[in-house]
Formats: sequence, structure tokens, C-alpha cells
Amino acid sequence: MDETRALLERYDLSDKAIWLDETNASPNLDPRWRVERPRWQITLDQQAAFLAQAAALGLAAGADAVGVYKFYDWSLPPGGEPFGLLRADASRRPAFETWQMVASQFNTVEAASLAQTERVDAVRLERSDGQQLLVTWARTGEPAMIRVSATEAQSQLLDQYGKIVTLRPLDGAYTLALPGASCDVTDGCPVGGLVSLLVQPRGEMTVEEWTPAGIVPLVFE
Repeated sequence: MDETRALLERYDLSDKAIWLDETNASPNLDPRWRVERPRWQITLDQQAAFLAQAAALGLAAGADAVGVYKFYDWSLPPGGEPFGLLRADASRRPAFETWQMVASQFNTVEAASLAQTERVDAVRLERSDGQQLLVTWARTGEPAMIRVSATEAQSQLLDQYGKIVTLRPLDGAYTLALPGASCDVTDGCPVGGLVSLLVQPRGEMTVEEWTPAGIVPLVFE
């Protein structure tokens, strides 16, 4: 993204926005629309996770907007590669709810930053309403655990489909368990694990991964 910004500035186009406009992971393992292909076996949960991850990472990289390709698999022939949030019969894939959640939660982001360890990705999104959103997931097939400091007496935890649970901190922090990604020998880990989103008021926030070898801090940049 820095190279793109530099290129725009070089040609006196620094006032132009950068959009990521064709984000998606084609779900060939949809039970209602199976597609056989030799690589990139993607489930419905993986499609949804990919959209949340791509939107968060895109904002952290400096994108001004992120879009999905595509909304609806209209005129898709039998066996055709699917991408839609809606199937060809207009039924919703789970990613539809994910994108609703992204549109609602990410809409007023003013600043975004990324932190990574070998096993965890975390994106901090700061919103204009005074809230901050921590979007996090496991990068590998191994489950991970993180500890997040609390900025207030309670927070909201959302899953990647927008389901909300109210949390209260224990000893001033929240502990989040992150499921491992789906990986295999052919594709490796094409998508990170299921996404968790912690929403709490802006403030000093520390995030640490707890591993058998010790505590690893996540540094946002």
C-alpha cells in the first residue's frame, strides 16, 4: 500500500482514494453448491473468515475502502465457481452475515494498525464513536490464546457472523481462545482461523499471546 501511495503522489494524485474492490475466497465446499477443483478447498466458514480478515488487514494497510466480489451469483451455470454472498438461487451464504457485520462495525474507522506473532494476527481499529475494535484470529492450524487489557468495566465480543456476547474483565483483562485455521498438505493454511472481535472504549490496550513457552507481546504498527 505504501508503494501505491507513493505512485499516486508521484503523479500528483495523492487526493485519490485506494479501494480494494474484489475481495473474496470462493467456497467450493458449500454443501448446496459443490465445485470440484484440485486446490484451494474453501468451506463456508473459511469464506466468511477470509472476508473479515481481508477487510481488517486492508484497512490496516491503508486502504480507504474494501469491497466484495461478488454479492450475487446471478446466471451462474451448474458447476460454475461460486463467489457470491448470495447463491444463484438467492439464498444467503454465511458470509452474508459476516459482511453485514463488517459494514456495521468497520464503517467509521479512523485509524487501523496491525500486530502479528508467529501464530496470531490482530488488527486494532479505532472508530469515530470513541470505540476500538480488536479483530483477531489464529494464523496457523494451532489454536492460540491471547490476553487483552480492559479499558472499561465491560465489552462486547462478536464472532465473525456478528453474534454478540457481553463480557466483563477478570483481573483487568479478557482472555480469548482463537481456534486454529483449517490447513492441509496441498494448500497449507489458505485462510486464518475463525475471527473474534472485541469492542471496547478507546484507551491504552495491551495484547499478549500466551504460549507454552511464555508470553509474547503483540506490538501494533
